[in-house]
Parts: sequence; C-alpha cells; structure tokens
Amino acid sequence: MPDDQHTRSGRESQSQASIAKPSVGIVVPVYRHTMLVAEAVQSAIGQSLSPALHVVIVDDGCDFPETSEVCRGLAAAHPHQVTYLRQRNRGLSAARNTGIDFLLASFPGIRAIYFLDADNRLRSDAMEGALRLLEQSPGAGWVYPDISMFGVAADFDYGGPYSHLIQRAMNQSEAGSLVHADVFRQGIRFDETMRNGYEDWSFFLTLSEAGWRGEHLDDFGLLYRKRGESMLTDSTRMHAELEQFIRRKHKRAFSLRTLLVLEQKEAPRYAVYVADKGEFIFTTDPRIRSQRLNGTEFARRYWEAQIEPNRAFFPPFVVVTTEQALAELDARGLLPFAFWRLEAGLNACAISFLEIDKAASKGVVFSGPLSVEDSGAGHLRSHIAMTRLSMMREIVADSQSIWSDTLTTPQPSPHAHVFNLRTPPRDTEFPPPAIAHAVGHVFSLLRGSHWRDAVGLKLTERGPGIMPRWFSYDALRRSAGAADAAVFPAVASQKERHVGFLLPLFAFGGVEKAAGEAARTFRARGWIPHLFVGPGTSVRLPDSLAGIFQTVTLVGDDVIGSWDDETRYLGTPMPSASRTAHQQPRLVGLLGWLDAVVNCHSAGGHAAAAMLRKAGVVTLCHQHVLDRTADGRPTGHPILGLAYEHAYDFIVCCSESLCRWFVGMGAPPAKVLTAANAPGYPLAAEDVTPIIADRRARSPHEPLRVLFSGRLDRQKGVERLIEAIDHCKWDGVPIAWRVVGDAVLDGESVLQHLHARGVDHHPAAYTSAALTRHYAWADVTLMLSRWEGLPLTLLEAMRVGVATVAVDVGAVAEACVDGVTGRLIDPTGDVSRQAATILAELATDRPALHRLSAQGAAAGVHRTWSAAFGPVIDAVEDRIENQLKAVRTPLRQAAEPAKA
Repeated sequence: MPDDQHTRSGRESQSQASIAKPSVGIVVPVYRHTMLVAEAVQSAIGQSLSPALHVVIVDDGCDFPETSEVCRGLAAAHPHQVTYLRQRNRGLSAARNTGIDFLLASFPGIRAIYFLDADNRLRSDAMEGALRLLEQSPGAGWVYPDISMFGVAADFDYGGPYSHLIQRAMNQSEAGSLVHADVFRQGIRFDETMRNGYEDWSFFLTLSEAGWRGEHLDDFGLLYRKRGESMLTDSTRMHAELEQFIRRKHKRAFSLRTLLVLEQKEAPRYAVYVADKGEFIFTTDPRIRSQRLNGTEFARRYWEAQIEPNRAFFPPFVVVTTEQALAELDARGLLPFAFWRLEAGLNACAISFLEIDKAASKGVVFSGPLSVEDSGAGHLRSHIAMTRLSMMREIVADSQSIWSDTLTTPQPSPHAHVFNLRTPPRDTEFPPPAIAHAVGHVFSLLRGSHWRDAVGLKLTERGPGIMPRWFSYDALRRSAGAADAAVFPAVASQKERHVGFLLPLFAFGGVEKAAGEAARTFRARGWIPHLFVGPGTSVRLPDSLAGIFQTVTLVGDDVIGSWDDETRYLGTPMPSASRTAHQQPRLVGLLGWLDAVVNCHSAGGHAAAAMLRKAGVVTLCHQHVLDRTADGRPTGHPILGLAYEHAYDFIVCCSESLCRWFVGMGAPPAKVLTAANAPGYPLAAEDVTPIIADRRARSPHEPLRVLFSGRLDRQKGVERLIEAIDHCKWDGVPIAWRVVGDAVLDGESVLQHLHARGVDHHPAAYTSAALTRHYAWADVTLMLSRWEGLPLTLLEAMRVGVATVAVDVGAVAEACVDGVTGRLIDPTGDVSRQAATILAELATDRPALHRLSAQGAAAGVHRTWSAAFGPVIDAVEDRIENQLKAVRTPLRQAAEPAKA
C-alpha cells in the first residue's frame, strides 16, 4: 500500500449514515508495535461506553508489512467502530493529529478524544468514568490518570488538585488522557516538530496557556506497558535539551510574571503567622491576604502535607511577625523587600530575623548597611522571623523542645542571622514584639495537633508520581537560572505594566532625580514603578517622589556585586558580577518579573541585562555623563554601556551630544534614544511667577546673589569656585555668595576655605521646598564643572529665572545658549578668571541680567519629563507588543490543524 496521507481501510463499503455517532474517539498511533496493537484496540472497543465510541488506528508509515495486515483486519472485523488510516512516517505527534482531524471531520458532534499508545491497554470502564468526570468539571480540558505499569511493574500516584505551576516543572499529565473535543476545535494540536519525546508535555502546556485545566481521575484504568528501553527512556536521556526547547517554545508560560501569579493562586510561598492577631495567612506576595486560616486549619494543612506531600500542599517558608510590623513596612513600600531579604538570607542560616530599627535620621527612608549578626541577641529585638519548612519539620519532629527553646535566649542553637532595617522615627510607639516566643508558639501548636498521629500511615500503594507540592516554588528559581536565587515576591496581573529603576545609590543627585522624574512619567502613563538601589547603604527619597515608587528594595553586594579593577573595558573597571556566575541569576530573580528595567548607572546591573532581555524584560540603559580621568581620558558609565550594549533594547541618553557619542562609538542608531533632562522636581507655574517678580523688584544696588549648588568635589570645580571668589573680592565686585552642597573629599579643608571667605554655606538640600528657596534667593547660578551631562541644577535654576553662568562642557550648551539664556565659559581658558569677569558684568548691568533671566525662564517652560520620556515609553510599549505577537504566532501555528 502506498504511504499516502489518510489512506483509508475497513470502512470503504460502509456509508457514513450506518455508523453510530460516537461520544468518544480513541486515536491509536502505531509504528512497529505490530503484535501489540490488536490488544490495545480490543481493549478500546471493549469499553463499557461502547458503541458510543470510535477507534482510529493511524499507521505512521510502519515498514513492517504485518502492521498493515493486522490493522486492516481489525478495521474489517469492526467496521462500525474502527477506522484504519495510513500515512508516510511523520512521527507520533503527526499520527495523533491525523486521528484528531479525521474524528472532527467525520463526527462533528464528538465530545472527547483519547490517545492510546499501541502497546498499552485500557480497563473496560476507563472511558465511561473519564468522560463522566470531564463533563462534570466545568472548565476542565482533559482528564489524566495515575500510571499503572505492567511488564516492569510499578504504580505512580499523580493525585491531588491539578497544578498549572507543577505542569511547568514537569509533565503531570500522561499522554493517555481524555481530552475535551473543544480543545481541538480551538485549533490546538500536538507539535509535529517534536520527534524525540516530551511532545505530550508541550501539548498540555499549550492547553494550560489557553486557559484549560486538567482533572485527575484516581484508578483511571490505563495499563501502561513498561519495558527496559522505550521512547520515554530516550527522552529521559535528552531531558535537559528537551526541557530547554520547551522553555523556549513556551517562553511566556515560564516567565517569572506568569509563575508568580500561579504560585500565589496554587502554591503560596509563605505561611505567615500574624502573632498579634492570632491569624495565619498563605501568600506569596505579603501584600495579598486572600488565604486566611485559623490555628486548627493551619495545623491540619501542615500535617496533611507531611502525610501525603505529593497530594497536599504546605508553603515552603514559614514567617512569624505582627500586624504592626507588616503595616509599617507596607506603608513605606518595603514589605516585599523584607520578605525577599529574609528568604535570600536562609541560604546561609537556619532562621533569619529582621529588626526594624526606627533610628534613621529624618528624611531617610531607610539606611544601612543591613547588618548581619551571627546568632547575637538581635533576634530578641526582631519584628519578623522566617525559616524553611524543612527546618520546621526537624524542630517539630523533635520530641524535646530544648533546641527551639533556645530561640528565646541570647544564643539560639539554630544558626540565625539578623538583618537590621533602619527607618525614620515616628510619633507612635513601635516596641519590638516577642517574635522568638511567637515562633515557639507555632512549634507547640503543630506538636500538639492530633493530626500528628497519622504521620507514617501509608494511604496508597502507589509511589509518588509528581514532586512534593511544597517544592513547586523551585519552578520559579529554575526560571531565574539558579536554585539559590530568591525570586522577588511581587504578584502582578498581566494587565498591569511594571517598570523597575536600578541605581547604585539614592541620595538625590542628578541621576537619582532623573530616575525619579522618569518614574513619575511612566506612572502618569499607567505604569507602576519600583525602585531598586544597591549596593549602596541608604536610600533618601525626597518629598517630591512620595507615592511614585510602589516598592523600594535595597540590593546587597551578594546580589549585585561591586567594581572589579581586574577586568576593564576601554580602561574602565567592569562590575564583579560579570565574572561571578551566581550573581546574575540572583538579579534575574529580583527583576525578572518586571516588564521593563531601567539601569541608571548601576555597574552591577549590566551583568544581568542579557539574561533579563532573554527572559522577555525590556532593558534600558539610562546614561547621563561621560566622566573624565585626571588626565582627561573618557571613562565611567557610558563606557560600560558600550561594553554591554548588546544586552539592552535601548540606550537612553540625557542629551543629543551623548547620543551622538554612543553612535560614534558603534552603538546601533536605532536603539539610541534621546530623553533630554528637565528640572529635577515638579514646580507649579503659579509658584514660579512670584519668584521671578520678586527677583526683578530687587534694588540694582544690592550685591549680586550667586549660588553654587552641587557636590563640593573636583568634578564640580570646587577649587575653581574658591579662586573665582578670590578674583571677585580682589576686583571689588559686590557679590553675596551662597554654596549649597556637601563636601566629598577633603571636606574639612574645603569648608574651611569657604568659611574663611565669609561664604554662606548650606548642606545639600533634599526637599523641593528647600531647593526652591535657594533658587528664589539667587540672581545667578554658577557652574564650574570639569565635566557634565545635562545638569539638572542648571535647568531648575533657569525655570525660576536664575541666570546661568556655566562652563561649556558636556551638554550644557544644549540648554544654555551663550548670551541668550545664559553665559558660557570656555573650558580651555582660565575658568575662574572668566567666571569672575562675567559676574562683574552682570553685577553692573542689571538689564542684561534680567534679559538672561527672562529668556532662560521662557526656554525652561518647554523642558518637561513627559515630553522627554514620552517617546521612550512609546518605544518600550511597542517592543512589549511585538514580543507578545512573537509569542502568540508560534502558539497559533502549533494550534493549527495538521495539513496533508
């Protein structure tokens, strides 16, 4: 017989009308199982559901002539129930698809289709029970069995609720499952490119992605023939390769965003005991409290998971805290960070504690470093404790409580770490709760439960078919690339858009201001921003950014790494994480759930950018300034941006000149975007008008008010400032000086020089009101920097009509037009002398000063962050939509019916 697609036998003489309309179709692919297929078909047609059942044997081009003879004979013997189709050899998936297409075309009203391998058998009641369960379970797409093997005898239990999360970690559904016909009417089919196995895993993943779920049928009635060598054995040998193929094919199904949503719904990571409320919560995101339990239910769930770990679930981490501590952290956006930090800490200890120390200075959201105390008495002052389920099992199983009792002493026996989180003080009292005692209460509650007596009972003769359900969170960690990568516990719906801003520190410098205002612009477009800072030791959020970031996270050196002088790119040191394999997946676990990540000068963040981009996160490298070494050589973050250019979807520059530099250095022009800086904090127009009016009303006989605002270091030209002050004094120029900023290097010497010259010095300003007061005071802002990007101080001053005098470096000239909106200083000349000369001119020519003030203010009106970052957000959203299309297209292709 020729190997034509759909060569048909056994029914040619029968009219379609003479065949009973079946409820169930059974597809039996056959290839070289000549002497076993008859047994499989006989078990199929012998179902108690018969005759409302039709069997399709699909000969996948078997080269044994006996196969065709046996199959033809079966079709001839049962002409109303069996059809034999033969096709050229195209693999198991293609054979199944051929059977599906035939059944749908021949019997439009068919309700379900079952797949029976030619060497397996069915018990006579299998289809009747499976169809009944399928139709009694709204939303179910298929019914799957336990595995009862004969030949090499074995029994495996796949019971318990179906889990979309476990389906991503392993295939919990045997191909011999009864599948609702509506699944195939949607166009879903087996992947015919998969000829080495695991095609059933991919198939059921596709169903899961399409919104279907499985239903387990205990004692289904499938008898699975197990031999020493089989296709499944080959698949096991190729497991790593096939798993990677499936992860690439079902990329969105394995995204951290998707897995976190499934974890929250099916297998929450944390069992939280809220001690002051006597309440237990199962959750992954500590801000969500959808599963609440009392103590009795908590203990029952725990012991059920110990008795049948493959069927019953209990969270892999146990947390003890108070409602007051949760509220305190949540109010500051620190709650997910606290749980993530505690979980990550368990890689090195048995129990981790977090102390909320309300001793930070005013205005600092939290500072550090996060101190780690090895089993010190700090745990007695803590507000949260976390341990692994495995550790709790050991303690609870111990008939003596001596070990756990040591938690209430200064030296606990279980190895413990204490993380210190400092926050600003509040008026309300916040005493440390007795968390160590509350931990002991949980242990006592579990030890005293009557469910404990059932441990050790064997409730089934079958061995476990799936992993222990508490271990399903491993799917998240493996998606991040490492077993010890704690995944950030933030659950976001697919409708939301989340963007993370990664910075090395947050002390309200130019980079931080730009990041904050970019976050504000994203938020105005419907995005939810998050702040990640590290490896810095503190975060200072200004009042202008209140409510902008939904969460704040301090990233430690163990996650993000630090600078590495041993490895350089074009002379610039590389981040250590680029050479440290374990840090990259830790960053992916932290950031991989986001839609987009903006790296704002975080050297360590570059190392994970490629992995994040591969995971589907849109990556942006936000660049501000090209630094200079002492001898004038380019260095700094733009050099690193070039080193990792391939890892970013977009390089976002604060100025046109920096964009030109990147393109000139080889970056693809299509990925280099301009988001020109704007003032670093919002200020209403009605607040600007009186400031400008007050300045114009000043007497021309008053000394010229000159403001110098910025770090008091070499880059900002602090020694040039001192020289300019001296020049003006010697020239007799009437100037009132004000310097706002903190000394960085040789600070005492700088401040002594300023005080000796009678300069009014103020510490760095961190609030919008303080900054505005300084700008309102000034007539001129003086910038004597050796290098700059597009400085925010200049733009903030221009907005309120402060005339600018600045060295023409970086992109200063893009905002300050010499003689129009300000005055520029030639960087190749004597900068201090030029500055003194210009200030002398402005002090005596107040009309010229007022013209610069008015023209600068008019130009500043047009500089907004929404205008600057709007096109960037458009590009990000377009990239996300294109990625979604790329994911949907293969899914549609895999779902299309097989064609001849």
